[in-house]
Amino acid sequence: MNPDDLLNTIPAVVFHARYRGDTRMITVSRQVEKLTGYPAGFFTDEERPLESFIVPSDLTGRRVTIEASLQGDSPYQAEYRITTADGAERWVCEQGNPAHGSDEICGILSDITWRKADEFSSAIRADLYVRAFDAVPELIAILDTSHRILEINHAMAEKLGCTPEECRGEKCFACIHGTDTFPDFCPHSKSIVDNRVHTEEVYEPKLDGVFQVTTAPFTDDDGNVMGCIHIAHDLSDVKKQQQKMIEYAEELEAMNHELTEAREELAKFATTLEWQVVERTAEVKALSAEVLERNRMVEQFLKKKDQFINQLAHDLRTPLTPVVALLPQLSERISDPYLLEIIRLFEVRLGHLREMTEEVIRYAHLNSQSYITDYRVFDLHDFVDESFAFHQEYAVQKEIAFTNSVPDGIRIRLSESQAPLMFRHLILNAIQFNKIGGTIIITGSMNGDWVTLQIIDTGSGIPEDLIDVMWDEFTTGDPSRNDPRHKGLGLPIVKRIVTMHRGYIVATSQGSDRGATFTLTLPLTPNPDPAGQSKLEQ
Repeated sequence: MNPDDLLNTIPAVVFHARYRGDTRMITVSRQVEKLTGYPAGFFTDEERPLESFIVPSDLTGRRVTIEASLQGDSPYQAEYRITTADGAERWVCEQGNPAHGSDEICGILSDITWRKADEFSSAIRADLYVRAFDAVPELIAILDTSHRILEINHAMAEKLGCTPEECRGEKCFACIHGTDTFPDFCPHSKSIVDNRVHTEEVYEPKLDGVFQVTTAPFTDDDGNVMGCIHIAHDLSDVKKQQQKMIEYAEELEAMNHELTEAREELAKFATTLEWQVVERTAEVKALSAEVLERNRMVEQFLKKKDQFINQLAHDLRTPLTPVVALLPQLSERISDPYLLEIIRLFEVRLGHLREMTEEVIRYAHLNSQSYITDYRVFDLHDFVDESFAFHQEYAVQKEIAFTNSVPDGIRIRLSESQAPLMFRHLILNAIQFNKIGGTIIITGSMNGDWVTLQIIDTGSGIPEDLIDVMWDEFTTGDPSRNDPRHKGLGLPIVKRIVTMHRGYIVATSQGSDRGATFTLTLPLTPNPDPAGQSKLEQ
């Protein structure tokens, strides 16, 4: 067989090279193409140095190794990485011998990529095992059959108050229990004897805790016990929680007993209450019937009252009409000044009586109505001005200063016939009970679908005993005035009109001679937002 063919059967790359600072191949087997991806002629014919394929960071180590071999005329071995034709990296092991007294070397190149990968993987696994061993929160130690600590993780060393290095080689019972021998319950001793896993729950005073200790034996290839893996799980917090649960269960039991007694008492009370409810229900039914009957009687009385007032007003108006019409004619025929003065007083008094009669009829008419049918839109600012203008003469007589502070642009739907009456009565009331030279201020504001007006005067105020009853018919504020134009129907009429508009009115006063404030709240439309109405009621 040709020597070259024999070399090519060797799986490694066989080479003969000359080293003069770099490696030039003289001959090389065809296996080099399998290793590098380049044919043999690429190294011999083109004289490419081997160093051009070596990873640059590995060049120095190989150069030092070969030069030392040439100087000492001894074999060498170097491991380094090369870059193949497809750009991949491979690990190779170069073994060679220098020719005595020359710069030539003969050697082989072996592919060790897989071996290097295995070594790296093994190193990673070993590192991971160590990291996992120390990362586990359980207290772990590896013990031999003589109770010596072979290895211990950081968690257990920290619990013992020392380092892993200080614990290695020490007896476990000395480090853990502080004794000269192992205790009777020692699960490690049991595992050594029977080659089985043992678990014990132990209270250790030195560590001030309760631990669940498990020992698992490990053996050699012949099945002989070599030692145990000792794992301790801290149950201290669990035991404390268990104790709390026991105490809690006892408290629950006591509460349950109390609840049982309370339930029995409640059942007795329920029985008694049921009979009382039956009795009270019968009483309520009887009272309800009585209340219904009284309500019916009150409604009849109110109806008769309205009918009486209405009839009385008509009865008064009927004879008044011709009398009022005849008095001017009578005045024309009388020349006596005294009689003329008497007739003038009659005219004034009859005028007041006629106004009161019309107001009584008007109030009776309002009481007979339940809803408004003549809505129209008013500009509130202008409407307030018009209402005050109606009493302008009276206000001038009392030198009353009027201020309209209602903002422009508020438009509201009100009764065309009743709203003017409502505002005139409120303004008349503010003028009538005001002092000479007093003031009246009317303000306004909007809140959603609602508008709030305040009529503020500087008059005599409202006595506390009249605040609630002044809305009743024929209630007068100051009887000593004996004012024939004020017979106690103005505010009841206002209250009735406000109610028909689904609004609210309240009066407040700081006391005598400190004025009064009437706060009137009305919806902008006949169907206001219920949410806004609820807020206003609150």
